[in-house]
Amino acid sequence: MILVASIFLLGCTHYIRDAEELSGLNLRGKVKFEKKKEQWDNWQGNGFRVLVYNITDINYFNSHKNDKGAEEFDFSDKNNPFANSIITEFINNGKGYYYSLDSKQKETALVVDLKNRKMVYYYIFM
Repeated sequence: MILVASIFLLGCTHYIRDAEELSGLNLRGKVKFEKKKEQWDNWQGNGFRVLVYNITDINYFNSHKNDKGAEEFDFSDKNNPFANSIITEFINNGKGYYYSLDSKQKETALVVDLKNRKMVYYYIFM
């Protein structure tokens, strides 16, 4: 049982490093893992993984909302970039900023919801 928990925590740490690379933020000690959702097509290998974290240091995230590469979002705005995405399942009426990276085969984003104190890291393989 301890081995399984250790492997799971190592995996979560790996995703934190990926999110740090994408955003340039130092996330260790500033978020706490909440849940994960993933779905993969065994035949084609496409699918998604969503990791949800609770923000434990809101001041840190507030101080980075105007950083280079950070884009704002507001769920009350009709032009919300996440209106039809998987993360609406995890963020309700959110407002904050995000970092994203899109390519032909992969979409990755780190979403910081300052209103609900949530951070969502997701990637989609197409």
